[in-house]
Amino acid sequence: MSKKSLVTRIAVHMVIISFMAITSILASYIISDRMKGDAAALNIAGSLRMQTFRIINSLQEIRLDESVQAEGNQNLLKAVQGFVDRLKKKALVTAIPRANDNNLHIIYMSVLEKWQTNIQPRLVTIDTNNSAQLIELEALLNAQYYLVENMVSALEKSTDNKVKLQIFVQTTFMLLAFIAILVAFFDIREKVVIPLARLMSQVKEVRRGNFVVRKQIQNEDELSDLGQAINDMSRDLSYNYRNLEKLVSQKTLELERSHQALQLLHDTGRLLYENSDNICQNAVPMLKKLEQLIDIGSINLYINDHQKSIKVMTTLSASRPIYCRNLECSACLDKSLAEGETLPGRHEHMFLPVATAGRRLGTLDVAYPLGRQLNQRAVRLLQTLADQLATAIYIQRQMQEGKQLSLLEERSIIARELHDSLAQSLSYLKIQISRLQKQQQQENASSKQQETLGEVRTGVNNAYRQLRELLTTFRLQLDKPGLRAALEKTVEEFSERLGFIIFLEFDLPADLLNPNEEIHVLQVVREALSNVVKHSKATSVKVLLRRKGDEVEVAVQDNGKGFNEASSPDQHYGLIIMRDRAVTLGGQLNLYNLRAGGVGLYLGFVPASLQQPIEKTPV
Repeated sequence: MSKKSLVTRIAVHMVIISFMAITSILASYIISDRMKGDAAALNIAGSLRMQTFRIINSLQEIRLDESVQAEGNQNLLKAVQGFVDRLKKKALVTAIPRANDNNLHIIYMSVLEKWQTNIQPRLVTIDTNNSAQLIELEALLNAQYYLVENMVSALEKSTDNKVKLQIFVQTTFMLLAFIAILVAFFDIREKVVIPLARLMSQVKEVRRGNFVVRKQIQNEDELSDLGQAINDMSRDLSYNYRNLEKLVSQKTLELERSHQALQLLHDTGRLLYENSDNICQNAVPMLKKLEQLIDIGSINLYINDHQKSIKVMTTLSASRPIYCRNLECSACLDKSLAEGETLPGRHEHMFLPVATAGRRLGTLDVAYPLGRQLNQRAVRLLQTLADQLATAIYIQRQMQEGKQLSLLEERSIIARELHDSLAQSLSYLKIQISRLQKQQQQENASSKQQETLGEVRTGVNNAYRQLRELLTTFRLQLDKPGLRAALEKTVEEFSERLGFIIFLEFDLPADLLNPNEEIHVLQVVREALSNVVKHSKATSVKVLLRRKGDEVEVAVQDNGKGFNEASSPDQHYGLIIMRDRAVTLGGQLNLYNLRAGGVGLYLGFVPASLQQPIEKTPV
C-alpha cells in the first residue's frame, strides 16, 4: 500500500473546494457578463414595440382625421426614425445571439427583414390620401408589432433563462462545495482529528509514566509514522525505564552489599588486630560472608617464605588443611567437594599483592565466575582486604620476632650470668684440682685418694662441659625470623663440617610453632647433627620436619655405622639433654638403628597452638 500524505490529502480537499468556488464565481461572472446588455436590449425591444405602436397610431390619425394630417405626418416620421434607430442599436444587436438556429436570432432577423423589405419601402412611398394603402400598411405594422412583441418575449425569456442558469450554477456549485466540505470534514476527522486525539492521549499517558499504552494507527500517512514513532519511543522509554529501575535496584543492592562488606572488613580488621595469633580462624568466617555479598569465591591467602609461596588460609577446602590449628573449626570445609578439588565449576582468578611497609608478604588469590567482570567497588574492597591481611600478618610477625628477641635476650642474659659466675668457678675448681693432683703425686698419695680425686676431676669436667653446652644453647641467635631460616643455616654449617650436603625437607605451616618450641627443635637437630659429626662416619644425612595430623614430626637420619645396642647410649649427656627438650615440648624422642644402616632420631610432639582450643570470637 502506497503511503498517502496528509498534506496532499488536505491540499486535494482545499483544491477541490477552491476549484468549485472559483468555478462558481467564474460561471456567475460569465453569466452576469452575458446578462449585462439584456436589460438595455429589453428596453430597446420595448421601445421598438412602442415605436411600432406610435407608427400605427400616426397612420390611423392620418387616415381618420385629415385636419391633423400634417401633424400626423410629422409624428409618423419621428416614429419611423425612432424605430429605425432602435432597430439597429448596438445594445440590441449585441444582445441578439449570432447562432442562426437561435429562436431570438430568427425573430430578430424576421423583424429586421420585414421592416426593411415590406414596411420601410412602403412608408417612403405611401400616399397618405390613399386609405387602402394606409390600411394595408397598418396591417403590416400590426404583424410587425406582434413580431416585436415576440422578440421582447424571447429577450425576456432569454434573460430569465440566464438568471435561472446563474441560480442553477450557483446552487449546484454550492451543493458540490457543501458535499466537498462534508467529505473533507469527515476525511480530516477520520484521518487527522481522531488519530491526533489518540496520539495526544498516548502522549498524556507517557507523561504520567505509563509506557505500556499502544495506540495502533492503521493509516499510511504522517500521523501513522508519528504514531509508530511514539510507539517506538514508548517501547524504548519502557525498556530504558525498566533498565533504569533495574540498574537503580542493582546499584542500591550493590551499595547495601558494599556497606555490609565495609562493615565486615571493619569487623575483620578489628578481629585480626585483636587476635592476630590465628589469622585463618578470625578471617575465614568474615571472608565467606564477603564472598556471598559480592558473589565471588573462593579466597586463598599465600605467604612468601624464602622464595616459596605457602598457602596459609582458604575459604573452601574438601579436607582439613595442614596448617589448621583448631580442630574444632570447620569454617573452610565443604564435604560436597571431591578430594583435592578446591572450587566447583570454571572460574577466573585475580591475584592481589599482600604488602605493607614496602614489603610484599604474600598474595591473595580471589576466584570469581568465568566471564564475569568485577566492578571497581569489589576490586577496591578486595584490595582493602589484602591491605588488612598484610597489616595483620606484619603485626603477627613483629610480635613473633619480638617474642623471639625477648627470649634470646633472656637466654643471653642467663648465658652471661652463667659465664661470669658458674663457668669461672668451675674453671677455678679445675685449676685447683689439677694442682691438687700434682701435689698428691709428689707426696705419693694413696691410690684410693688419687681415684677419688680423679672422679672429682671427671665430675668437674663433665659439669664444665655441660655448662659450655648450656652457654652455647643460650647464646644461639636466629638471624632471620622463622625456624626454616635457622635450620637452613644449621644445615649449611654442618654440611661444611661433614664435607657433603645435608638434605633438608621442611614442610611445616608458617607460625605453627612458638619461639620457644622453635629453639628446642633447632637444638635437637643441632645436637643430632653434632653426634653425626662425632660418631657416625656417615656419607648421607637427612633432616625431615613435617606435620602429621596434630603432631609435628622431626627426624634426623644418617647412613653411618650406627651404635652398639648392647651398650645403650641413654646415659650420653647430649641424648639426655635432647630427651629433656622432648619432655619440655610435651613429646617423645626415640633413637634407633636403621635397617639399611645408620641411626635414626625421631621427635614427635603436639605444638602448643594445637593443644588448647582458641577462644572463638562471635562474628
